[in-house]
Amino acid sequence: KCARDLASCLGYASSLRETIADSHEDRANSDVAETYESYEDFEEYIRECSHLEYVYVWDTHEDRWMVATWETTKKKVHNGTCFDYEFESHWNGFEDLVTVYIREGWETVRRMRKLAEEGSTSDYAMYADELEETVTKWNRIGIAKVAEEAMAA
Repeated sequence: KCARDLASCLGYASSLRETIADSHEDRANSDVAETYESYEDFEEYIRECSHLEYVYVWDTHEDRWMVATWETTKKKVHNGTCFDYEFESHWNGFEDLVTVYIREGWETVRRMRKLAEEGSTSDYAMYADELEETVTKWNRIGIAKVAEEAMAA
């Protein structure tokens, strides 16, 4: 019920938390939830809005959160006078939120450890340790879900 309430009533939130009230706390934007005639209309809207960082959707068939992400590429181009950069955003589609969190989390842990090794600041090592603990927990949860689904098949 909580996930369905979040998915249908939340609207814009800066972060996704346990409840609607928690998700609305400290948000910069107070837009109300938008509705669309069909899923296809909604998907078209989010494909066109590459300024969105993430879009979360509750999949009622799978009872899980899905997240849409974009990848931005930077290309060096010559504009006739000098070199400049062009940026392009590509929609990656929807993936399981836990899978994306684990993948992005491990990338961030590696990046923080590299910064710590390069001597940027000692805080990076501490942040990497904390994040690694959380990512490891969700990795276990994800693996357990895969095993549960395999056993049910």
